[in-house]
Amino acid sequence: MSREQREAMRHSERPLWYSWSIILGVTLSCAALTYAPFILAGNPRTLAGYYDRWAYFMPMTCFLDYCLHHGEFPLWNPLTFCGAPFAANPQVSAFYPPNLLRSLLTPAPTPLNALTGLACLTAAHLIFASVAAFFCARAHRLSLAASLTVAIAYTFGAAMTRRVPDLASFVSMAAWLPLLLLLLQRTLHADYAWRAWRFATLCGLLFGISILVGFPQLTLYVTVIMLCYVVLQSAPSPRLWRRPNERSLLYRRAAALAWIFSLGLLVAAPMLLPTIEYSSLAPRAKGIGEMFDADTYSLSPLYLLRGLVTYPGVTYPGSCGIRMAGTGAFLLAAAALFHPRRRDAVTFIILFLIVLDCSLGEDYPIGHVIAWLAPFKVVVPARASLFDCFMLAMLAGFGVDALRNHLQSRLHHLLRLLWVTVPGLLVMALLWDWANTNPNLTVSRITWAIPAVTLSLIFVCAWFRTGRAVSWVFPVLIFAETLAWNTRYLPYLINIYPFPGDVAALQEEHQLSPANTRPATLDGLDNAWLCENLGMLTLSSSMGGYDPLYIASVRDAACPPGFEGRYTRELISRDIAHKNQRGNLFLKRRFWLARQYADAPWPDKESLFPSATTVFLSNASDLSVPRVDSATLPKRSVSEMATETPIALPDGRIELHASQTSETQSKASAKLPVFQIGRHHSALCLTYTSSCSGTARITFRDTESGQVAFGKDYVLRETSAPVTLEYPLPDLSQVETVFAVTLDKPSGDVSISNMALPPTP
Repeated sequence: MSREQREAMRHSERPLWYSWSIILGVTLSCAALTYAPFILAGNPRTLAGYYDRWAYFMPMTCFLDYCLHHGEFPLWNPLTFCGAPFAANPQVSAFYPPNLLRSLLTPAPTPLNALTGLACLTAAHLIFASVAAFFCARAHRLSLAASLTVAIAYTFGAAMTRRVPDLASFVSMAAWLPLLLLLLQRTLHADYAWRAWRFATLCGLLFGISILVGFPQLTLYVTVIMLCYVVLQSAPSPRLWRRPNERSLLYRRAAALAWIFSLGLLVAAPMLLPTIEYSSLAPRAKGIGEMFDADTYSLSPLYLLRGLVTYPGVTYPGSCGIRMAGTGAFLLAAAALFHPRRRDAVTFIILFLIVLDCSLGEDYPIGHVIAWLAPFKVVVPARASLFDCFMLAMLAGFGVDALRNHLQSRLHHLLRLLWVTVPGLLVMALLWDWANTNPNLTVSRITWAIPAVTLSLIFVCAWFRTGRAVSWVFPVLIFAETLAWNTRYLPYLINIYPFPGDVAALQEEHQLSPANTRPATLDGLDNAWLCENLGMLTLSSSMGGYDPLYIASVRDAACPPGFEGRYTRELISRDIAHKNQRGNLFLKRRFWLARQYADAPWPDKESLFPSATTVFLSNASDLSVPRVDSATLPKRSVSEMATETPIALPDGRIELHASQTSETQSKASAKLPVFQIGRHHSALCLTYTSSCSGTARITFRDTESGQVAFGKDYVLRETSAPVTLEYPLPDLSQVETVFAVTLDKPSGDVSISNMALPPTP
């Protein structure tokens, strides 16, 4: 009896609880050692994690919780991008059963509870991923030690660890892949047809649930992996193809795969149907706009090797570059070629290469095909490396068992020894210089020493016959390497973009405001686009937002001039106000009650029109409100009914004397008198003269609430004749204004001679 047969017999004789107790005990212990220092710190800012968790997932989750707790399923999000579909946005996971269960179990819809729920959901999926990876490895007849190696390398490797404090949906999606491959394996190798269809049905149901996680790009990669896995496991030799029973088996497998995908699409249909309609209006749809955030990777072999073997990857550690599970897992994967079950080992080798190609983007063959077949524009292709880490982990598991395999001759032992140690020595030599290339992420040399011990043990196992006990050292070494890195890597990730808001405010429960306003900035959070969604934590509306999916025409209408038709994930409210008159003309409010309309396109973003009384419609007919000719409308932000309210200036005028800031520029600013508008639509006019050309920027602050807003930037011209600038005002009450100029000469003067609300023409 061969060693493999004895191992299979021992596996069949052990009760199921034995395997469950091992994997759960190891996973919980490893998770505690890796993440407990951050959880026990009790700091909500640490719990908020890195960037996307607090900037996107926490606000969206908080809004979902609020709506569900008030008996409403949120179809529409009125809070960002001037209003946008919510449930049709797949990344909010509004149809994902575990997320809905989390929301229903949340005691109160506060931001902190949403954040805590997200952390618990991520932790549950992390444990799920480890257990699924373990049993997937066992289904491919790997030993307990090899299966633990797979689970640890996948769950605690950099590809997964990078996503734990950041993108919750990535961890959720990664948890389903091993289970889907496990069920596929059972489907393909079932003894009876009824068992195969039972596993196929379960696989289809779970595939549909994985789609509901809500990340279409990752779903596309999972679909490709499942399809390639079935093809690689089913591909017969030409000799076998001539056998009728072999052909019938292939037909059954093809039918089972079609059933899996059909059932999965049916389960996910409640999300897919509105998402498809919504996506057709979004800039991610093909044929709409240009890719502004697209990423491709033209990597040299050495550059790629560095990304595969160094734990944090070769790119900026917080970026979406290619990263795997560290050096030890890579070294073990090299031995997978010598595993006796060649079909399984070769299957995962080819899958690893296919997914790696997907990770490199459109410049590579399979990545190009994926981008061509995808119904949407593929951005950040390196996201596929999350799944490629599982392929590498499986190969590492095959490598653990392959090193115990007794080969036929000393020559074969020598070939195996050379195959695993010579490249390993080269990798270790390169790793000495690669480990500390980032000055902000310095680690001790133990991150080099542990892989060196792993390589030494590989050398021993490749040449000498070793017992089963030696194999148990490999998962310990793999986890030791990940832990040595994660003690520095996780704090580094969290501190790149920590939560910028008030942590104490996260504990407060808010109500959806009935106010018909969209503030241009958030109180106390004046650092641009990182905070665009944080108004959702207080259920406040915003002109802009941060979201990978939104209505393209809305963004084109609101974005600064010249940025139409581009795909970027954010629309910054302050940019709307600085560079687009529409911000303070009409986007500042959710709705207007107009008294007339013009059958014409909108005026351009530099033009003014009486937005409080007039709307622009195309091909309108049979309306009950009067129609006016757009050419007769005043080029002002207020109607002809507005009256002038002069504002007294100190000493009758305000003088700005610019100080030199460079060889060709000078700057000056001045506070203007405080005035009240009572939250009525109004405008501010400033009359100026200037000794040279330049630009003017104006900032408004409500002295009662502290709310900050901005006005349109204007170009100043050199003039001795008075020129009037008209600023549509944001919806503030008591307004303090700062007028700042940047002149095109080392010195210059600007004089403001009149200030009024609103002025006469």
